Amino acid sequence: MRRADSRRNQLWGLVATAVLISIAVAAAEAAGAPYGGVLIRLWLVALGGLAAWAVAGSALARWTYADPPRRRFSRSPPSEQQLPDLLALQHAIEFSRATAFDLHYRLRPTLMKVAGERLAGRGLDLRTEPDACRAVVGPEAWEILRPDLPAPHRRGAPGIPLSTLRLVVERLDAI
Repeated sequence: MRRADSRRNQLWGLVATAVLISIAVAAAEAAGAPYGGVLIRLWLVALGGLAAWAVAGSALARWTYADPPRRRFSRSPPSEQQLPDLLALQHAIEFSRATAFDLHYRLRPTLMKVAGERLAGRGLDLRTEPDACRAVVGPEAWEILRPDLPAPHRRGAPGIPLSTLRLVVERLDAI
């Protein structure tokens, strides 16, 4: 109820402003003010501005603040109990989502180490048996884990999407 009253008051304020501007322009025209054509154009611009203000206000009035946008790297500070390696891995994941360079040089070595240890439990080696390893980890994960993956051509190329990273981790966990 309070919101509707507020919008109604704003609308009446805009109407009152338009009426006052119109009265001022009409009085100036009646008094024979010079540059009457310019005065009429300015009056039309002012009314157009008020109309735009009303439309924008109406559109923004429907916008809610229920879901504020999250900041990209908003994290609470780590507790003193967290292991330094876990914190480093957390940073590697965050940076790898941003750029391909960070994926290749920060996160990929850790993923390859985990994959190598998991595959070694099955008697497989990433470097000597790539076809068998690809069959175990799947094609999507293999595109990140393959040993012959070249470094990215552009340092700022997009990193890994969270959905793809989740798939790679799930594939490694399933081994």
